Amino acid sequence: MTVQDACRPSMMQLRSYFEQALSSAEAYRGSTAPNPPVGAIAWDREGQVLGLAAHVRAGEEHAEAALIRRVQELGALDRVHGVLVTLEPCNHHGKTPPCSEALLRNLPQLQWLFYGATDLNPRVAGGGAERLRAAGISVLSLQDELGHSDSLCLRGQRLLAAFFKKMNQGRPWVTLKTAHLFPPLNDCEFQSLDYLRSSMVPPEGQKTFTSEEALVLAHSLRKRADSIITGAGTAVIDRPLFTVRRVTDFEGKLRRVYVVGREDDRLADWMASLDRRFFDGVPQVFPTVAELFAGLRDSIELEVLVEAGPKLTKVILDFELWDEHHVFVNASTGEGTEHRIRFREPQS
Repeated sequence: MTVQDACRPSMMQLRSYFEQALSSAEAYRGSTAPNPPVGAIAWDREGQVLGLAAHVRAGEEHAEAALIRRVQELGALDRVHGVLVTLEPCNHHGKTPPCSEALLRNLPQLQWLFYGATDLNPRVAGGGAERLRAAGISVLSLQDELGHSDSLCLRGQRLLAAFFKKMNQGRPWVTLKTAHLFPPLNDCEFQSLDYLRSSMVPPEGQKTFTSEEALVLAHSLRKRADSIITGAGTAVIDRPLFTVRRVTDFEGKLRRVYVVGREDDRLADWMASLDRRFFDGVPQVFPTVAELFAGLRDSIELEVLVEAGPKLTKVILDFELWDEHHVFVNASTGEGTEHRIRFREPQS
């Protein structure tokens, strides 16, 4: 066994590092578009954590650079033995220098680099892992080390799913949120307009019928969204605010609002009522869902949230335009609201 092998983190340590880096990145999901949320952690030869960091927003330092700065502030740069990043370090010049070069320049003694997922961005040079290997660092994929079906690896894939979809398909990740008075008999019933109309309309005099816990979860989905899609009918009848209130929003974040339907005076009145401090321009109105999604191909959003009524919801479901579906069902027992999550395609 070499000296380096003796200082290799144990599987238990590796999982702990990975979990901490993922949690750090997840705290900024919704803040980084068009960049992915990424976390990084560093440790010394004894396995002691020296620093933890994440990419906070586009244009600011990447997770690796933030980690280097944090460890440097502690005067511990020369003690860094290993680094784990939730996404392969970049190897290209963008708004910031390559992270692979930053690691080599600032951590010449680095022995281990573990990464959670390979960077699939086809528009950049890539090769961060190979660049670091060429410099003599032991670079290992966590998917190879832990297994692609490992819970932490799956968690990391979910975190990056929106970024990978945008890079590979040109479209943002679409999250659909629906609330229902009673559950569907099966997933196929979601395609029934009769079910959607009967289950999604709140009792007279109410705007919602879900629990406070469900409302917090709903606002968490809104927090991570870069834009919101709604229907003209929902906008006119419900007059939603589309602000994040039940959780703390990202400072200074502005969302876009897209409306599907016909423009008229009532819709214009609702649009004028929105608090412009929280939105990127005025809402954009599209006659059809097809025209809206064609426009999204040129946008910078990673994630969009659909908050709409039965008719628009059915179109999103029928044409499989969604990726993630959060279903809130008013529990008949009176003990709260049931929350289900569906993914259109298996997450791997």
